[in-house]
Amino acid sequence: MYISKLVIDMKTMDSLKALEDAYEMHRFISRAFPNVNGSLGRVLYRIDGNQVIVVSELEPDWKNIFEGGHLESPAQSKEYDPFVPEGGIVDFRLFAGPSICSKSGRSFEERGKRRAILDEKGQVEWLERKLSGSARVSGISRLDQKVVRGKKRGHKYKINLPSVLYEGRLVVEDASEFCDLLKGNIGRGQMLGLGLLSVKR
Repeated sequence: MYISKLVIDMKTMDSLKALEDAYEMHRFISRAFPNVNGSLGRVLYRIDGNQVIVVSELEPDWKNIFEGGHLESPAQSKEYDPFVPEGGIVDFRLFAGPSICSKSGRSFEERGKRRAILDEKGQVEWLERKLSGSARVSGISRLDQKVVRGKKRGHKYKINLPSVLYEGRLVVEDASEFCDLLKGNIGRGQMLGLGLLSVKR
């Protein structure tokens, strides 16, 4: 696994468009990865202002993106093999789209439709369920309500997906499962920049 930090140049139209459109950002990032057997491997990212954190299964090559004038400086990239021992206390950041599958409705389609969780209590409970068995939430310091926007090429309508920026503190209960979460994604919306969990001790 690899982790990269990109600082986007806000003066170029392509870069600004990628920051404003989640699908464009995914296409922007995908240019740094070799297409192996039709797959880019696992690629997760999160936008933090004009910075983008990327965790990837394959080693990226950001040279063309930098030379194209899309970055303020060369990307920082290194191998990524996180480990936090059981009992470890970490500060975390997660941008995610908490949702629940509806069990009520007149039709099968209505009953199986996912809906966003919009209340703060439900959003925290969703996070606790996703972390269950790997870590315990010991405190939430930030719970910002946001909207992810984007439009697939060839599609008529844009998406507006309710999402949440979580920050707080976790206590690790299972080191192996927790490290799997750091390399994987939490919830849905991987292509939209959702689900990447970052921590610092």
